[in-house]
Amino acid sequence: MVREQLATLENLGFIRRTRGSGTFLQMPQPAFVQIYFDIALRLGYISVDALEGAREMLEREIAYSAASKATEADIVKLEGLLEVMNDNSNVNESLAADYDFHRHLAYMTQNPVIILIIQGLASVLKEVVHRRRVMVRQSPASMARTNGSHQAVIDALRNRDPEAAKRAMDTHFRVWDEESKEKINWLTSAD
Repeated sequence: MVREQLATLENLGFIRRTRGSGTFLQMPQPAFVQIYFDIALRLGYISVDALEGAREMLEREIAYSAASKATEADIVKLEGLLEVMNDNSNVNESLAADYDFHRHLAYMTQNPVIILIIQGLASVLKEVVHRRRVMVRQSPASMARTNGSHQAVIDALRNRDPEAAKRAMDTHFRVWDEESKEKINWLTSAD
């Protein structure tokens, strides 16, 4: 019975068993949270808007927290990801860099709960809003505007200014909403 329970905990990602070394507790994989959000979304218990709203609220606070913990290596990593986002030659690489940018901000908080929640939310949203992101990334003006809002987040982090980082993230999501809704409206009016 104990062996079965340990196998279940291992499958859920709560423990790691190494032959000859023992059994060790570990942080569960974000898939655990992602499955919950995915099922709740598919069953209609939560909406895409609710998921996006929760992510935006969390990311404002994440930016605030990350500003006081940012290292020079963090800033360099975010700048590198922004450089990839600015390269419009490969939309998929640009989208991956955007996702990694926000995920790295969560890592910068050094809070395992926030990291787990953001990874679970972001993974579900990544699939759901992929089309909107592709549309925004295909317009050079929209891409420049959304990427510019990422730069403001980096600048606030570099200055170790939590309030400015929070405002910059708020602006980023406002710009994202404006640009993505404009593209959706354009598509629906073209039909």
